[in-house]
Amino acid sequence: MFSRIGDYAHNTRLASYTQQTQERIRDDQLAIATGKSAQEYSKISEQASLLVSAKQERAIADAHISQNLTGIDRLQAMDGALGNIANMLDRMRVLVVERLSGPAGADLPLDSEVDMMLEEAAGQLNIKLDNRYLFSGSKTNIKPVDLPSAVNDATDLADAYRGDTIRISIRADDEVTVDAPATAADVIPILETLADIKAAHNSGDMTALSDSLERLDDNLDTISTLRGSAGVRMERLEAITDSQRSTSDYLGEIVSRIEDTDLPTVMTRLAQDRNTLEASYVAISQISQLSLADFIR
Repeated sequence: MFSRIGDYAHNTRLASYTQQTQERIRDDQLAIATGKSAQEYSKISEQASLLVSAKQERAIADAHISQNLTGIDRLQAMDGALGNIANMLDRMRVLVVERLSGPAGADLPLDSEVDMMLEEAAGQLNIKLDNRYLFSGSKTNIKPVDLPSAVNDATDLADAYRGDTIRISIRADDEVTVDAPATAADVIPILETLADIKAAHNSGDMTALSDSLERLDDNLDTISTLRGSAGVRMERLEAITDSQRSTSDYLGEIVSRIEDTDLPTVMTRLAQDRNTLEASYVAISQISQLSLADFIR
């Protein structure tokens, strides 16, 4: 069949437009099925660099958030352990006052109470989270407090601490680190106070028992200071983490805006392209049915 030049060019353009419409329909169908606006970066070349950068920065922010939440959990666990030790010291203070109250105090089993409290305090200092000891300094795989079989006075606790004095730190952000508030070494003097109370009770040294009340008050102040330090660190981590969440959410919106399918827009465009494609098929069908006589009229 012979065609005029103008008709041939028209047919070629029509076929090209039809093919482009088919490609858009396929892309939109994939976008709807996958939820992603494009399957290749080449389809969003103008925004590809921004998308990659936003994803990388968001991954960094999310990694910091995860690490900081673990750090907050550790600080909360340490604060809880220190709080339990403070409660023990309060109980011991009451017992020492009773021991000093008169002859009946001599019958108070203060030595047994001290032994139980030492075991309880050691248990608090030996707590673990994620299979890591919290009060061992940098030696997180070593139980920090190992009590001897018998504790008669403070000298028996000379080698009770098995960790080190290096406080582990959390990199809260690219340029911010937060150290742990304490190691068990900071609390060993409190255990020594308990051990000396036992020795004073067993020897009947009322002066030493009376002096221990002041030591217990100092020990409580130490615990309060350590807990305050833990609280400050928790607040700082929480503030940094909140900021990182905001950053992650903002970057997530950028990623979503570039990457995710805008369903209302795509559905509207898909419907329009389907109508256009159907009209193109009709036009092509009509042209293909023309005879030579139709062309030369």
